[in-house]
Amino acid sequence: MRPDKSPSDPPSPQRDPAPNPPVIVVGGGLAGLTCARTLHRAGVAVRVFERADRVGGRVRTDLRDGFLLDRGFQVLNTAYPEARRQLDLERLDLRSFEPGALVRLGRRMHPVSDPFRRPSKVVSTLLAPIGSCLDKLRIARLRHRVLRQPVGEILAATEHTTREELESQGFSAQLIERFFEPFYGGVYLESSLETSSRWFRLLFRQFARGSAALPAAGMEQIPRQLASELPQDSLRTGLAVRRVWPDRIETVDGEVHTARAVVLACEEPVTQYLLQSGDWPDLASPRGRDPGDLARRSRGVSCVYLDAPAAPAIGASLVLNGQRRRDLQRWPDATINSLCAPSLLSAGYAPPGRNLISVTVLDERRTAEFDPDRLAAAVHEQLGEWFGEMTRGWRTVDVTRVDYALPTQGLGELRPGRAPRRGAFFVAGDHLETASIQGALVSGRKTAATVLCDLGIDRRAAA
Repeated sequence: MRPDKSPSDPPSPQRDPAPNPPVIVVGGGLAGLTCARTLHRAGVAVRVFERADRVGGRVRTDLRDGFLLDRGFQVLNTAYPEARRQLDLERLDLRSFEPGALVRLGRRMHPVSDPFRRPSKVVSTLLAPIGSCLDKLRIARLRHRVLRQPVGEILAATEHTTREELESQGFSAQLIERFFEPFYGGVYLESSLETSSRWFRLLFRQFARGSAALPAAGMEQIPRQLASELPQDSLRTGLAVRRVWPDRIETVDGEVHTARAVVLACEEPVTQYLLQSGDWPDLASPRGRDPGDLARRSRGVSCVYLDAPAAPAIGASLVLNGQRRRDLQRWPDATINSLCAPSLLSAGYAPPGRNLISVTVLDERRTAEFDPDRLAAAVHEQLGEWFGEMTRGWRTVDVTRVDYALPTQGLGELRPGRAPRRGAFFVAGDHLETASIQGALVSGRKTAATVLCDLGIDRRAAA
């Protein structure tokens, strides 16, 4: 069935009675909320439909036993231009990670810091067995070049994989394995470093300019802030959309809602399926029936959250597994890529006297089976080798897997600025820009501008 034509058996016309129907946004993630808020600021009535129990999409924070659990390891880079434009960063009360990281080798943690922001750690960084001194000088040289390179020039540069880019810059195999693979593997959610070199340079530039940070009350404060400006009755959560047309939608309860325009702000595979058929795909078992080819066009991640009576001495640092390749031989589906202690950045992440440890495991093999107990046991075993006896008292709080955590950004896939029109529909999402919070926010704003133009409204009205 084509979504731009009426279905052969249309539902009963139980539609919104309003004479001026709203713009309907399907999906309450960052892109959808930014789009909706921009339209609202321009005086356009808008309604957001989100199938989950609250807004946020992939940027969610769950409360478990007094712990705040960000769904998947996520951070906000303070240098994102669109975050500064769309968000009140001061109100988010951001808590920053230390620049650089600690790299775990055996039971030792070795600092790889940013000497431009932490000059006191220059010597320890140079002496760390994470690449050579020449490698670290090459990092400084790359930093200098990328900061001077305009964004347009980065996007127009000859494209390679990230690994090819690092090798062409002369970085040693040891530095790539011990630092770049777990660090950028945690950002890309793939450690093979097949992601576009253009995206690597854009990210490198942002990390050099800003800090990776968490809102004091969890990452979900970002979508909540976006949603707080919308009228309360414009947000419909816990209500899934079943079918879409360019001028209306049907929800699972059989109601039909008319619209001036429909914006699809869903994950890319879902959006593509909606555009092709008009029906919402059955993704109850995304690895079984997957019409959007989820595994090929997305990255997944698993997280294990632990309650630690005493936290390891890692402070506000991200800890990278510098021997991940070796560990993969023992735990092929459960190797720790990185970890952090969010409660050491913000005490609100854990109950008083407790500590939250958040462990990231890359879901690169995309195996159909997900056994949270088995994953938690494997992570506990590894943490025992990392930190010794102190982990005996650590308790698993929760285990989660996010199947669609990021769209892929491989060769030829990074094309920011793609048009948000798809036939008679409008589309929003980070897959149109860059796989990041920055990309989602930019896409939402640009899609709203296109809708306003289509409606004959001056987009400056939303400024």
